[in-house]
Formats: sequence, structure tokens, C-alpha cells
Amino acid sequence: MRLLNQKESKLWLRKRGLDIELISALRPIVPLEADSGAKTALARAVVETFFSNSETLLFVSEHGVWPSSEMPFVFEIFRSALVGFRPLSEEPGAITEPAEREFLTGMLALALYFIWDVIVVDDGAKVVFFASHDENYTLANLDPSAAESVAEFLSPTGS
Repeated sequence: MRLLNQKESKLWLRKRGLDIELISALRPIVPLEADSGAKTALARAVVETFFSNSETLLFVSEHGVWPSSEMPFVFEIFRSALVGFRPLSEEPGAITEPAEREFLTGMLALALYFIWDVIVVDDGAKVVFFASHDENYTLANLDPSAAESVAEFLSPTGS
């Protein structure tokens, strides 16, 4: 895992034709369930389905909106198992490799629990997952080759 500061995270996105404003405007918007088990299941399903085979960026683009709901220290300690302790405020981005899939899943689950804005996108920018502090998320295909799998995932009978 390699950590990125905010500027580096935004540059990583820009090199793939993305920015935070574009990502936050993606649709459809799906409400996040409040249950922590549902958030864990969502994190697992998203990572296993779309982000387990390539380098992936997880970028906490905003936190601190709901201070009573978050504990950045827990996130930082979890992340430190691979890269040493670094404050989230200084390095909100993390590039993970396929072998670090469990860490990606754990970081995404924590971001969902803490109601942070979090972006997850693969190196090829085929699919983007964005969860908002407004307690909803979107999953969008940015490449036609991912359209069917995203539609299936978002269907009522999908994950």
C-alpha cells in the first residue's frame, strides 16, 4: 500500500480523466443502510466484484462532517499495519494492490461506518464507487465493458 496526500490523490484521479466534482455528480444514488453489517457486506461485495484484480485508489475526500460518528484514529491504526502510522488529514489516499484486497475492504468499511466521503476507483478507471456523508452511494461504470456488471450489482436481485 502506498499513501497519497490530497494533492497526489486528486492528480491520480485527474490522470484518469476524473475529478471529485464529476464523481460526486454520478448517478444513480442508492441510500446506505444504517446497519454496520450491511455496510460491511457492501464493502466486501464492492471490492470483490470490482476492485480485487487491479491497483486501486481509496480516497477519503471529506471527513469531519459528522464528528460524533467517526474515529479517524481507528482508521489510521488499521492502515498502519501496512504502512506505518500517518494521519488521515495528511494522507487521505491509499493505493492498494490486489494482494491487499482485505485492507481495501476494511478501509472502505470503516469509511462507510464513519460516514465519510470516500472514492474507490481502479487503475483503469472502469468503475467508480463513491459514498457520501449524506449517507448514500453510487457505483458507476466509466467504461462500457463494465456496464453489465454494474447494472447487475445495482439491480434488486444483485448484491
